[in-house]
Amino acid sequence: MYKRKVLDNVGKSFDKGVMITTGKSIYAAVFRNGKILLRFRKETGSLMNEDLSHKWELVGGVIGLDELGELREGSAYQVPYIDALGRHLFDKAGLQLDFNLNDGMQIVVIPALYAKNDLIDEAMVCPLNWSDVRVNGFEDLEGSNNVGFFDFDEVQTLDIVSNRMKFMIEQAFLFRKRVSGL
Repeated sequence: MYKRKVLDNVGKSFDKGVMITTGKSIYAAVFRNGKILLRFRKETGSLMNEDLSHKWELVGGVIGLDELGELREGSAYQVPYIDALGRHLFDKAGLQLDFNLNDGMQIVVIPALYAKNDLIDEAMVCPLNWSDVRVNGFEDLEGSNNVGFFDFDEVQTLDIVSNRMKFMIEQAFLFRKRVSGL
């Protein structure tokens, strides 16, 4: 019942020319000492049915319907994004978000849209400082061969999963530079 109503509303919006998305994802751009955290992707599947394994990407992934929960006013509007971000950080890098929305913490997201054929996918990157996370999984974060910290020039030499991912990484560096005044 719920799913049918959502699909009906999506169809109505689409018929009116309102942009809808076929997917939504969020990625963390965690910075430490001017370097960004990236993960080495091992999974083979992708939205575009391409093998993206053995390439680098930001830590993140899809926002699941189950993360919508019951939306309330105030900072709770951000909860689905933060829940998904926290889940991906923990599952893929052993990190845990270490801030509280009730203390006034806000997240910033930089959007990156992909539209091709029958896909309209929205991804967002959320720049974070190392102080916003804590290690809660891998004993030796960088020794795991799963993740690493890279400066802007080093990122240019890596095999990144997609042009959109590279764009999001570059935008995160630019955002960090802008807000820190570097």
